[in-house]
Amino acid sequence: MRTIGASLLILALAACSGGTANNSAGEDNVQAAPAVAAGSNAQQAVRDLPDGQRNGVLLRAIRDARQPCQNVRESMLSETPGRTPVYMATCENNAVYAVAIRDDGNAAVRPVMPAEENKQ
Repeated sequence: MRTIGASLLILALAACSGGTANNSAGEDNVQAAPAVAAGSNAQQAVRDLPDGQRNGVLLRAIRDARQPCQNVRESMLSETPGRTPVYMATCENNAVYAVAIRDDGNAAVRPVMPAEENKQ
């Protein structure tokens, strides 16, 4: 398993649009907030993305983990309260990957089903 760092957080936050009216208050809150809150914000940012953008973030995590995937054609959130959100991402080659978004915004990628085992 390979941990993916800042690239996931940057992509997720860049894809989100936010107003600028509350930026100064938000900066104060970020400085005072514990590290877990920042990670939770990253997790929420990924949850809030439209399907296409979320699939792009998941594709980047899968590719950064050096897994073969050219396009994430679908993804599904598998979430248990109190646990790390995990997205099941299916690539164009039918390979399935579990992509966990951790509290700190990093992603962990694990192959669930390689392409050659999932031919239709």
